[in-house]
Amino acid sequence: MASLAMRPRRLPNHRVARLLLGLVAISLALTTIRCCTFTQPQMVPSAAATATSRRDMLLRTSGLVAAPMIASATLFSDAAKAAPRWSGKYNDPKHPGCERRISKDNFSGEYTIAGASSRDKAQKGCDVNDPRSQKRWALTGVLIAEDTLSVDFSSKGGPKDVQVKLVKDSIEFPDGNKWKKIPNPPGTTGKIEYDVGR
Repeated sequence: MASLAMRPRRLPNHRVARLLLGLVAISLALTTIRCCTFTQPQMVPSAAATATSRRDMLLRTSGLVAAPMIASATLFSDAAKAAPRWSGKYNDPKHPGCERRISKDNFSGEYTIAGASSRDKAQKGCDVNDPRSQKRWALTGVLIAEDTLSVDFSSKGGPKDVQVKLVKDSIEFPDGNKWKKIPNPPGTTGKIEYDVGR
């Protein structure tokens, strides 16, 4: 037994491998910390270089913000001025009592001409007390000049590019039909409200 006590104990191979990997990991961590700690002051830019780069970044950022704003102001200024002149409710003398409304989609820039017609083909006007007797429709138009809208009537069986003119408080179609704009009562926005019947 005395001879057994003097022999050093041997560690299994997997424990030796773990111990070596642990030592390598610790030495790598210490080396990384040392490199970053002692070399970092050399990597910090001077105050002048930092100020210049901040100034450059501010100028570039302001340019990225200002350029689209200036472009949209110049490109869409005519459309922005024209929108309130076109938008609103109208009276159509050829179809009395039938809704006629023009609104602008600010996202696409297109105009929507929405309206209603009588379901009875023999009747030109609409019965405002019976919404079920009306057939609703919508057309799209694009502003081609401040006083001219190109309207697509193909969904109603007409031409694709009818040129509608803005004349004072009315809009005029090529066939001579003229829709007169209905002024909004004071304090209203011109929003159309539908009576659903209770």
